[in-house]
Amino acid sequence: VIYLVFTEGYAATSGEDLMRPDMAREAIRLARLLDGLMPGRREIKGLLALMLLHDARRAGRATDAGDIVLLEEQDRSLWDRTQIAEGLQLVEDALRLPGPPQTYAVQAAIAALHARAPNYDDTDWPQIAGLYEVLMRIAPSPVVELNHAAAVSMVDGPARALDLIDALQAR
Repeated sequence: VIYLVFTEGYAATSGEDLMRPDMAREAIRLARLLDGLMPGRREIKGLLALMLLHDARRAGRATDAGDIVLLEEQDRSLWDRTQIAEGLQLVEDALRLPGPPQTYAVQAAIAALHARAPNYDDTDWPQIAGLYEVLMRIAPSPVVELNHAAAVSMVDGPARALDLIDALQAR
């Protein structure tokens, strides 16, 4: 439920605004509260990391006119470095805790690679593709497979990615 609140704040499904920062902040507050009440839970730390890393990009995600700015075109100097640092620490903590990797932590690890890259071209696409492979094992879905194909296109080119998409469509 907390992630659904965040998602509505991150990309509003209704209204004139692209984002609802108040909802995103409330979801982050609730996740921090949960992390404080139940420390050591990988999924909570992963969720909080994921939300912080995505929300850190808020200032660069839209133009003054309210149009969306794609990740590769965002001005990374606008990103909130404090939130990124907190998110990076939380994702490391979540992945170091014993047990198998959790969905939110793996998604946060992907977001962390985007946040660490000084620019879009320096993004560690091979590692992102590998993390999507992990996600396909622990939380398979067509959306995860499509995102994996997008990452593969950055590593191996569009032909390989199109083969993956064709296989997904055939299933």
